Amino acid sequence: MFYIVVYKSKIYLIENVKRNFKIMGSVHKIFMKSIKNVSVDSDGYLNNIFDWNKNIAIEIANCEGITLSEEHWKIINFFRSFYFHFNTLPSFRILVNKMLKEFENKKCNSCYLFYLFPGGPMKQAVKISGLPKQERCL
Repeated sequence: MFYIVVYKSKIYLIENVKRNFKIMGSVHKIFMKSIKNVSVDSDGYLNNIFDWNKNIAIEIANCEGITLSEEHWKIINFFRSFYFHFNTLPSFRILVNKMLKEFENKKCNSCYLFYLFPGGPMKQAVKISGLPKQERCL
């Protein structure tokens, strides 16, 4: 099996390696074959938001250590629709308030978002959604 490795904005095709590998003393995550021709920045965010699809989202989530559930997809789709409607990402407070209204689910609070995206909802959910990286995020 071949793996796609993203290192310093360059993509390498590697065969027979573990999920993480070391280059120059740092551990870098491996993107699988389905995102072979996708350009990403040094943090793994897509350079072109229109390259995104569900397979890419699944691979990015796997690299982040997340298995996507229906609840994850609701948040990912919310991020994408909000971004394409307003051409910006919501603040964390707006995200929580909008999700409470839209999903009518008491579980949609900040603690639940951090449960779904332990590395920070504004980082991991945005990255998995294929949207641009924010300057400041939780």
